[in-house]
Amino acid sequence: MNKQIIKNSFIIVLMTLISVLMIWVGFVTLKDNYSRDINNVDKLEGIIEKTEIVRTSKRAGAVPSANLKLKFLKIELNNSNERLYTYNASQDYSELNEKLRKGTIITVYFKKLKETEIINNIFRLDEGQNIILAHKDYKEKEYFAGIVMLLFGLFVLIIGGFMLKKKGLKKNWG
Repeated sequence: MNKQIIKNSFIIVLMTLISVLMIWVGFVTLKDNYSRDINNVDKLEGIIEKTEIVRTSKRAGAVPSANLKLKFLKIELNNSNERLYTYNASQDYSELNEKLRKGTIITVYFKKLKETEIINNIFRLDEGQNIILAHKDYKEKEYFAGIVMLLFGLFVLIIGGFMLKKKGLKKNWG
């Protein structure tokens, strides 16, 4: 067998698998957000003991020097050892941090993840009757991420199709 045929086959199969995975993740993200009822998620009410901005450094891709520096807002309540985090794409938590002072009584609506996970995603934050962080904002952020994943997955699938047509396995076998 020709090395070029094997190389082309591998690339096309890999691109197809990646695109299917991305489409699936995008679809699941959209489905979860569409069907989520805020009244059926985990809920905690407590007094804020501490809020802090936590910085993480995630490796981006195969390049060791390409690190993503992300910030999350961590909230600790007096009556729970749950690790509650929220993420803001702008990385600016000043307004939210201002509202979440030590001693404030809040209600947190969140997704309880597996015991092995350390982060619980906050969907909504209430202080009495005031909504500090709206569920609608979380849904919009996740809808956007889901649509981007779907579109990027379709793009990769289409590119794979063009590669198959252009360099194609038929051309090399025929």
